[in-house]
Amino acid sequence: AVVAMNRPSPATVVFLDLVRFTSLADIHGDVSAADAADTLARTVRGSLSENMWLVKLLGDGALVIAERPADGLRTAVSVVERLHDGSTGLDVRGGIHFGPVVWRHEDVFGTAVNLSARLAALADSGTLVMTRAVAEHGADLGLDATPLGEQIIRGLRTPVEVFRIDPCRHDEAWVIDPVCGMRLREVDALSPLGRVGFCSTRCQALFRAQPEHEDGAPAES
Repeated sequence: AVVAMNRPSPATVVFLDLVRFTSLADIHGDVSAADAADTLARTVRGSLSENMWLVKLLGDGALVIAERPADGLRTAVSVVERLHDGSTGLDVRGGIHFGPVVWRHEDVFGTAVNLSARLAALADSGTLVMTRAVAEHGADLGLDATPLGEQIIRGLRTPVEVFRIDPCRHDEAWVIDPVCGMRLREVDALSPLGRVGFCSTRCQALFRAQPEHEDGAPAES
C-alpha cells in the first residue's frame, strides 16, 4: 500500500482511455462493454514494471503512476501496441505528464493528474499526448514525438506545450466500423471499402437502415 503524503512528490501520471466505449456499449450491449473494460485492465496490469502502480480503473479508463517518465511512457506504449495488435478490435488513447502529486487513501490528486486526463482527451485513437519531460524519452523507444505546440487546457491558466507519439503508425490493413467504431483487420471485416468495414451483420444492417446510406455501401472516411 502507498503511504499518504501531505507534501506533493514528483511522479509520472498516465491516463489511458478506451476509444469509442460509449458506442460499443450502445451497439453491442453492456456485457461487451464490461468485457472491453476487463481487457483494458488485464492489458494494463500486464504492462506494469517495477516502481509503477495501477491506482484505479475508471470503467473505460485507467490511471497509472510511475516514478520515472521513461517507465510511464514505455508502459503506455505497451498498452497501445498490445491492444492494437490483438484481436479485440479495441483501441486506447492516453495522456502523460510528469509533475507533483499528492497520495491520499491510496489515490492521487493534483494538477498533474487533471492535466494527464485533459491530454488524453486531445489524443486520437491509438496515440499518446504528453508534455516535454515525457516526450523526450520517445527516442529511447525508437518513436518520434511530434510537437503540437502550446495548447489551451481547460482549467489551467497558462498554455501547455504538448507532443504526440503514435506507437502503431496505423497501417492500411485496418478498417473502422462506421456504426460502433470498432477497429478490425480488413480481412475480417464485412464489406470493407477504403478505411471502413463492418464488425458484424448487426452493424451492417444498422448502417443500411440509415436513409443516407440506402445503397448499403460504407462511405469513405
